[in-house]
Amino acid sequence: MRRKVAVKPSGFPNAERKSRPAVFLAALTLSATVGAATEAAGDSNTYGHHRWYVSATAGAGGDGSAATPFNTLGQVQQASGPGDIIIVVPSPVSVPPLDGGIALKSGQRLVGGGPAVVKFGAPLVTGGPPVVGASGLPSLPRITNTTAASNSGDAVTLADDTDVENLVITGAYRGAIYGQDAVGVTVRGNDLSGFNTSGTVGFVVQPFDLATFTPGVGIEVATGVRAGWAAILIDIANVSTSVSVSNNYVHDGVCGDGIDIRGMNIGDIGVLVTYNFITKLVQCQSVSAIQGISTQVTGTSRLRATLFGNTQADNGSPGANMDRLFVNPAEAGTLIETIDHNVDITGIGGASTNGFEYILSNGNANSHVTISNSYFRNNPGDMLENSTTEPGPEQRWFSTMLPSSKLRFPVGYLLTLLRQVPRP
Repeated sequence: MRRKVAVKPSGFPNAERKSRPAVFLAALTLSATVGAATEAAGDSNTYGHHRWYVSATAGAGGDGSAATPFNTLGQVQQASGPGDIIIVVPSPVSVPPLDGGIALKSGQRLVGGGPAVVKFGAPLVTGGPPVVGASGLPSLPRITNTTAASNSGDAVTLADDTDVENLVITGAYRGAIYGQDAVGVTVRGNDLSGFNTSGTVGFVVQPFDLATFTPGVGIEVATGVRAGWAAILIDIANVSTSVSVSNNYVHDGVCGDGIDIRGMNIGDIGVLVTYNFITKLVQCQSVSAIQGISTQVTGTSRLRATLFGNTQADNGSPGANMDRLFVNPAEAGTLIETIDHNVDITGIGGASTNGFEYILSNGNANSHVTISNSYFRNNPGDMLENSTTEPGPEQRWFSTMLPSSKLRFPVGYLLTLLRQVPRP
């Protein structure tokens, strides 16, 4: 078993800032122009065309054209084909969102029409990444799925090579966006809130030993820890794929994680998670944890994750087990993760509410996690916590205990170096 966590020194150096403008500006430009760019393209306006419109204010009998849109997601799902573009027309916020959810077909783009629904604002700390939030428009392209009657309660179900952009998704029975073995997907520039009203369990931390302050003594958590279904959940079990999740405003969850990426079975996944803002997630009674951005491998899956420029703030609820960043290698999986320019401020909950938690669970997984240029502040638990379970009858863990009431990590501070100590 190999595992390593490194937390690199240095803040947001000038050299780093100079090397990133293309990435940063591309993210801002995309979020600001995706709605307008989509509407500017050509249109066929008859059945059999490849561009479809759906509107919460449309009348019955529409044909899915710009002039006479469909008025349900079910209609546009049935009529559209692989590779088509589906545009959700903005409607006044006083009008209920389109309900029932939608399962995409291969190559489709599901896009909110009109101006960008999110916009970037000032960072929460000096030198930090910009924070994405709601644009506050009077009319928005809004959808939901308030029951489990279709798509298990998810508002959007991904397929291969699909994009979901510029949507407002609110009040989903389960998740806002879910993908299972979907190859080459992109989720960007969306406003996601009120998800998992059902309290469905999603991410399950695999079995591990919970640390105590007695040397050599731990408490076995044999059934794992159940967290709420995420706003954005990607499961990869049998394919090799790349995924991009960027510029999303994930907030005010009812009982769900923010963004979860899980490798299972023989899945192989590379994921880029950038410039997302996750805030005001809470834990409900049906789950035992809530997490901001989580990654996990089980089986022999492989996951390579790059997290850059994400912000988490004011997450959790009284007594919650709220970890804003969570890494969970298990079984025979391999997980390599880089976390850079992350800002985390104010966790709300009990003593196990941490800025970052890294649990190596059952099995013999290989993992390597690097944190650099990041800022953590104000936690009831630890800023960074590391736990290890080894196979066989003898198990141990290693954790750095950082009392959040006394520690504040300024940008550039050498946080800590966590690594498994080899057994003599």
